[in-house]
Amino acid sequence: MPTTFATDSAWQQVRIGAGGYVTGLDVHSDGTMVVRTDTAGAYIWNGEQWVQMVSAFSMPEGSTSTNGVYELRIAPSDSNIFYMQMNGGLYKSVDQGANWVETAFPDVYMNGNAAFRMDGQKMAIDPTNPDIVFAGTQHDGLWVTRDGGGSWQQITAVPQGTNTTDPALTGIVIHGNTVYVGTAGSGVYRSTDGGYNWARVPGGPADVSNAVISPSGDLYVTENTGSALWKLDDGVWTKLIVDNVHTIAIDPFDPEHIIAMSGAGTMQESNDGGATWSGWGWYWGLESSADVPWLEQTDRYMGIGGLVFDPSVPDRLIASAGVGVWNTVIPETMVWTDQVTWHSQSAGIENLVANDIIAPAGGNPVFASWDRAFVETSDVDSFATTYSGGDFSMGWSLDYASTDSSFLVGISDWYGEHSGYSNDGGQTWHEFAGLPSWALTTTGGSIAASTPTNFIWAASGNVAPAYTLDGGLTWTNVSIPGVTDWDGFHFADFLRRTTVTADRVEPNTFYLYDVDTGVHVTRDGGVTWTTVFQGPITNWSWYNAKIEAVPGSAGELFFTAGPLDGDTGVRFMHSVDGGASWQAVPDVGEVATFGYGAPQVAGGPATIFIVGDVDGVFGIHYSTDNAQSWTQIGRNPMGLLDTIVTISGDMDDFGMVYVGFSGSGYAYLDIDEVDGAVDPSSPQPAPQPAPEPEPVPAPLPEPEPTPSPEPEPEPEPEPEPEPEPEPEPEPEP
Repeated sequence: MPTTFATDSAWQQVRIGAGGYVTGLDVHSDGTMVVRTDTAGAYIWNGEQWVQMVSAFSMPEGSTSTNGVYELRIAPSDSNIFYMQMNGGLYKSVDQGANWVETAFPDVYMNGNAAFRMDGQKMAIDPTNPDIVFAGTQHDGLWVTRDGGGSWQQITAVPQGTNTTDPALTGIVIHGNTVYVGTAGSGVYRSTDGGYNWARVPGGPADVSNAVISPSGDLYVTENTGSALWKLDDGVWTKLIVDNVHTIAIDPFDPEHIIAMSGAGTMQESNDGGATWSGWGWYWGLESSADVPWLEQTDRYMGIGGLVFDPSVPDRLIASAGVGVWNTVIPETMVWTDQVTWHSQSAGIENLVANDIIAPAGGNPVFASWDRAFVETSDVDSFATTYSGGDFSMGWSLDYASTDSSFLVGISDWYGEHSGYSNDGGQTWHEFAGLPSWALTTTGGSIAASTPTNFIWAASGNVAPAYTLDGGLTWTNVSIPGVTDWDGFHFADFLRRTTVTADRVEPNTFYLYDVDTGVHVTRDGGVTWTTVFQGPITNWSWYNAKIEAVPGSAGELFFTAGPLDGDTGVRFMHSVDGGASWQAVPDVGEVATFGYGAPQVAGGPATIFIVGDVDGVFGIHYSTDNAQSWTQIGRNPMGLLDTIVTISGDMDDFGMVYVGFSGSGYAYLDIDEVDGAVDPSSPQPAPQPAPEPEPVPAPLPEPEPTPSPEPEPEPEPEPEPEPEPEPEPEPEP
């Protein structure tokens, strides 16, 4: 059994800040405020920053958080009571999210990362009785509980709607005994007896994105098709704005004061209940980000999820958006020439989707993520000040040159090709002067560098990898004897697949893994290749496989098939002869990801970090003796239930390790700072030789590929009218 050394509570957040889509929010009249995200969690505002409410410390045992929070609402009559839809379940808290219990809600599909995740009120709580809750689903209709979640009944009179692939029920609001539900294609349904009997409201929008109801009972609804704003008053529908509206907010200080907002962030205002409007305001920006400085780089991009008025500050709006949470005090007059400045209120939210981490010798850690490609930081306890790699570009893969660890290369593409290099350890980046022939039609992949002029780029899309010998000015596709096609090599960008690695000792030497044809080696930078191992290293390695050379050790490699569903018996593999033969690492089972760090003793073997199974114990483990023994240092860092997708040690600092999550940013642990840590300067046992080989399991028949779902890109903002030449908002992935 592995030694347990550090627990989840010893880990700390790498403070990059915000980054992903905050898809919705709810604010109680007493100021209690919560937000939900589309990747891994929900947060409550504590007066200074946001605090994660979805964790191993708060959720029932066995809970996971991988598809975001579908909906989250506060009981209007008691701000201690929250209800949350997530991962097919519906949970209740009576202590503001400190502890959750799962209600008896049926296990149905509710994906918080689906196409209409930014649409609102998929659930409503009775204003006077917190035991009465109406909950919509994505495919399984409308449900109600009248006993606080102890039992649920389906309301079959309200149809699901059929005009989208994810016909979520949205715009669920309650006023007295009247309940409204918006459908995706079947119009708005209403009950006037507390939800027992229902009928469609004639006319009006066919499909609903958001709704809000005034104190007098007037219903305001935005629709997905055409993005019009509608008002229902005494049973009569009126179209107030013909297009471009995503959400609306009613002023609690003046119910005739209404703000309509587009998905891109423009607003217009009505002071008479929607009868007249100011017109779209075109001058706005994210110009004040004292908490998370890098957010100011996002300029005019918002990507609105929800919008509410602050119940305690007149004319103050709060918006959840694609890059955090923002607030503003609207101008005295809202006309298209008025400047609206949004202020970040995002501290505490960590919502980036991690892809890769490196912390090379002599430099700082660099993090590669979806949406904001590369972040280099000298202080993991302070929020990032800048990012590199292009707006809305995904940071897929990073590497440092074996001969010069200050020279980095990175793949960064999505909206445009921004892959390139850094001469200063990731502080500044330059796009490659040239590109492989396939670069503008592919995304993702892995990259490896031997020297500042010699690196190999293996993209997704089942194309041949390409090498350069002149620092990226020219590229040539790899040609390997006997390899006639690259089908299955790397077929999708969302796969966490590292297929090429540079030897850390031998110059211009790379190892390339193709699941169909085996392991191939070049010793001249990619010009000529030799096949040293035929076929797959392990079963199930056509998805998230990773091959990586060991720092300081020529020809030594480790390999994993990556995260898998179920117990497949796939082992963590080791080679000491340049990939020609492979042995299963003793006592280690399935490994999701691995990385290296500085040796415990100068001249000793590199520290190996894994996320996986050791002697039947799943967690984060490290080894300082060439994989002979392992020490566990956590399972769910900081209690986060999110999946760890990447891990790396620091090549300067023994015991400093970083992990990246599939939607919760990054965390770190300094083993030396944990009480009882071994002093690296004290005498240590001499490194031991590699363990005896274990047989490689026999290959299993390959099923057809069924890749895990790609994290949904953020929706593009609605097109805006152009009153005068002004820069368009950045497109939202």
